[in-house]
Amino acid sequence: MSPVRFAGLYTEMVAISQRSGLPLVLLETNTASCNGFLGLSDSMLAALWNLDLGLQLASTGFTHAMIHLGGQQAYYNVCVANS
Repeated sequence: MSPVRFAGLYTEMVAISQRSGLPLVLLETNTASCNGFLGLSDSMLAALWNLDLGLQLASTGFTHAMIHLGGQQAYYNVCVANS
């Protein structure tokens, strides 16, 4: 699902939060599924998708978004630490 379409699903919630003067927080999102799908989302693509999503969410009224990066073995993890 594209970031534009994804953010569009929350139009009513954005309006409610803005009328209430409360922040709207996307509690958890990621690029695929819990640990991603092998071969589907590499680190560069995941980073670009998350950037696109973050900017889209901000432009539609979200105040915060938490990106779930998973563990070091997660296929979509954009921040893998070297051991």
